[in-house]
Amino acid sequence: GSWISQKGIGHRVLEVPWGTGSFPPRPEASKMQQNCRVARYRLLVDACASTPGVRALFVGHQQEDQVETFFLRMQKNSGIDGLACMPQCVLEFSQNLALVRPLLPVSKERLIATCNQEGQSYVDDPSNANPVFMRNRIRQGIHLLQTGADKNIPTTDIFEGVYNLINRIRQVKDTTHQAVDSFMEKHMWTDANFRTMAMDSGPFFRLPRPVALRVLTRMMQVVGPHKDIPQQSEKVETLYNRLHGAIMSPGTPSFTLSGTQMTLLPFEASINKLHKNKAKLPSRQILACMQTPRKGLLTPIHSNETLLWNNAFYITMRTFDVSSLSLVVRAFVDEDVMALKKTLRQHNL
Repeated sequence: GSWISQKGIGHRVLEVPWGTGSFPPRPEASKMQQNCRVARYRLLVDACASTPGVRALFVGHQQEDQVETFFLRMQKNSGIDGLACMPQCVLEFSQNLALVRPLLPVSKERLIATCNQEGQSYVDDPSNANPVFMRNRIRQGIHLLQTGADKNIPTTDIFEGVYNLINRIRQVKDTTHQAVDSFMEKHMWTDANFRTMAMDSGPFFRLPRPVALRVLTRMMQVVGPHKDIPQQSEKVETLYNRLHGAIMSPGTPSFTLSGTQMTLLPFEASINKLHKNKAKLPSRQILACMQTPRKGLLTPIHSNETLLWNNAFYITMRTFDVSSLSLVVRAFVDEDVMALKKTLRQHNL
């Protein structure tokens, strides 16, 4: 705080209130970095939200942080979405708040040199040397790589080389997502409340496989209960393979992943009654909707919506007055059986 005060910059010092309110107790050493990161962002976002006029949160990630993230995600077998690492700007990081990383292209070596030139002290976090954390072990490995590098090659070139690779991966990621957006805009149908989505299987299976996997993921994120599905995982690939393998199968093969039911409708089947333009959808359709649990939850169905019930039935609510009528479908549980038997006994049935 004193360093900032000397520069005449207004500021607030935030401290994590471990063990108070909704904050967990102070974490053990092995989980300290991860829990501190979550708590730090929470405090910063709350501080920005409580300050009128603040629309962006600037953080100090630099080039070495980005390179460490790359190796960390590569070790976890991430796809291109993970290997694209941290974006320099996230416009919708939180409600009405952008996240900006202005120092991401700048090397740590350059930042230290700038601090020394300006006579500015800085802090080395001692936890960064603790080998219990994977990121720290990766950092130490990078420095060992630097030590063994050709003495004629500046050490900063190692970081710049990986950083440039990350940027190229990000370009591939952006291009892939643009292809997903284009396909969904042209070939995807959805109901007004995004409970059901459908697409023609022909154009879908002609997509490059990485694009097709992301289309499936996007569908599950829209209609399903889980929004944090990895963009490219083995489970999504398995779903794609099963759909592709069942394309010529009779009946209505269906598969479930992350609470979403994917069903192949019969050949030439039309869901034109659900289509806003009432246009017949060609060929075989792949229909996605949320899987309904067999027990427990109440599931509301509003006007002109379709719901997959019990992995076996499609229930659609029809009404001329779209604002006045809805139907609630609930799983038939043991208590309902007892109540039904009681009612039958009362009526001598």
